[in-house]
Amino acid sequence: MDQAELDALYVAVKGDLVRTAWRILADRAAAEDVVQETWVRALRTWRERADGVPSRAWLHRVTVNLCYDRLRSPAVRRETGGLEEAVSDAGPEAELLRSEATAAVREALAGLPPVLRETVLLREAAGLKYREIARVMGCPVGTVMSRLHLARRRLRAVLAPYLEME
Repeated sequence: MDQAELDALYVAVKGDLVRTAWRILADRAAAEDVVQETWVRALRTWRERADGVPSRAWLHRVTVNLCYDRLRSPAVRRETGGLEEAVSDAGPEAELLRSEATAAVREALAGLPPVLRETVLLREAAGLKYREIARVMGCPVGTVMSRLHLARRRLRAVLAPYLEME
């Protein structure tokens, strides 16, 4: 793989990586910093190894690991679950309901164990396939499926009042 192909890979995955990091960190600037650091590691790996460029799954794994490293840092304080606020032209009542639902989803995600939260974010926010998630998380596909099932069941239970409103 040459530099042009590497640049094309960066353009193709940067948005997904930033969204994943943003949802974990709840801070756009920090998410972009993490993606830059991920890319530096990818370039270093590409130059040091003869077997090509790391996969999308590897890039997501590095991004997630760097996010968790940042969250463990004493200087970082996590304020939200990392979901984007929906912007709408709806009236004030609809906007209030939407913001309450968004806050409830954030709280529900924050209440999940980290491994379940990460699995859900990689699937729903990053759009990774089960096999890619398995590679990122270093576990079998069946484990990914069971984690998603458990996480969705827990989220559904917590968010039931909002689901009934729709």
